[in-house]
Amino acid sequence: MHSSYGTGYCDCGDVQAWSKDYACKLHTAEPQPGDEELNLSVNLPEEISTRIYNVTGIVLKYAVTLICWQDDENLPSFLHEPSKKPDYNYKTMLFNDETHTYDAVINALEVAIGCTSQQAMHLATIVDREGRSVVLSNTQTLCATAKKTIQHRTRRDLSRRTDKTGPLGKMHFLMNYINWSSFRS
Repeated sequence: MHSSYGTGYCDCGDVQAWSKDYACKLHTAEPQPGDEELNLSVNLPEEISTRIYNVTGIVLKYAVTLICWQDDENLPSFLHEPSKKPDYNYKTMLFNDETHTYDAVINALEVAIGCTSQQAMHLATIVDREGRSVVLSNTQTLCATAKKTIQHRTRRDLSRRTDKTGPLGKMHFLMNYINWSSFRS
C-alpha cells in the first residue's frame, strides 16, 4: 500500500499507485465531462504535417542515439565541431551616410561582394532603415578588398540632391547621433 503526502507529482502510469484506474482524471483516455467542447481534431495542411513528421523523426533519432550512447569519454561524431573552422573573424560594415543613391550603393555591393542585384537591394534597404549592416564576413584580406571596392565605386557617385545642409542637416546629424549613443548604452 502507498500513501502520498501531496508532493505535487502525478502518478499517472504507475499501476501500483492506483486501485481502480492507472491515470488521473486529467490524463485518462476515457472521455471526461466537457471534452466534447474541445476541438481536438486539427486539420493541418499536408506540407506542415509532413514537416512535423520529419522533424519529429529527426529529434527522436537524435534523442535515442544520445540516450543509448555507450562511450562516456567521447561524443557521437555528429556532435563534434568541424576540425577546421573558417577564419571569418572580420566583417565589412556599410553605414548610411545619406549622400549616396540606392543605385550607387547597389552597384557597388554587386561588384564588391559578388551578390545579386536583389541581395544588394536588400542590404541597401537594411542600411537605410537601420543605419548600418554587415555586408561581408570573411578573412581580413577579402574584407579590406571589399571595403576599398565599395569606397572606390561610391566615391564618384555622390548625389548632391541627397545632401542635408544648414540647420536641417545639423538637426538630422544630432538626431542620428542621439539614437546611436542611446543604442550603445
